[in-house]
Order: sequence, then structure tokens, then C-alpha cells
Amino acid sequence: MKKVNFKKVLMTLMVAFTFLFVGVSTSNAQSMIGQDIYSPAQGTFVNNDQAGVTLLATIEGLGNSLALLQPGTPIYTSTRRQALYYRGIYQDLLSSNNVAASIGTGLGYLTNSAVGSNGPISRNVLLTLRQDAITLLSN
Repeated sequence: MKKVNFKKVLMTLMVAFTFLFVGVSTSNAQSMIGQDIYSPAQGTFVNNDQAGVTLLATIEGLGNSLALLQPGTPIYTSTRRQALYYRGIYQDLLSSNNVAASIGTGLGYLTNSAVGSNGPISRNVLLTLRQDAITLLSN
């Protein structure tokens, strides 16, 4: 019988399980982000009327900023995306949804190809826009 080195076997098993658990937790985190980004936001928000007023004022300010920026520049694209997202939230509020739900569904309006948001939008950008909206509309 051949003598087995238990340290090597144990180390091999530990490495295999480490990769298995790291891979599983990484894929779970990525799928949670995908499911969570369009879901209702967590927190305490202003009422629908106040949210509408705040969003319209912000959209107007962003529109004024866009008039001063050169189309195609990164700052123009970023400002335009933010205005389109806030417009999506506002339109969702008009459909009698609450603020928390509208923050999530407003992203769907932004990522709709018919809106023309100047190309694909990374998940990090969407998360940043979502967080900005949460901050803007929090109570």
C-alpha cells in the first residue's frame, strides 16, 4: 500500500472548497444586484406631491445645465442620463405609484433603447443614479 500524505490531501480539499465557496458567493452577489436595482427603494421618502415638485425643479435645472454643455461630452451624457432617469421617476409617480417603487421602475425608463440614452449604461452608473434619487427624495 502506498502511504498517503494527509497534509497534501487536506490542503487540496481546502483549496477546492475555498474556490467553490468564493465562486458561489460572488455569483449570488451579482444576481442580487441584478434583481435589486429595479426593486422599490428602501427608506423613508417624501410624499408623491413633494417628490413631483422636487423632481420637476431638478429636471428643469438639469435641462438648463444641458443647454450650456456640448453634446457628446461625458458630462453632457451623465447630466442627460440623470435628467432622463428623474423624468422616468416622475412619469411613474403620475401613474399612481409611490416614491419607493418609482425609484426602481424609473431605471427601466432610462435603460429603454427608445429613449436614446447615448449607449449602454453600466450597472455601477445605474446604482449611482439610483442612490442619488434616493438621497434627493428621502425625507
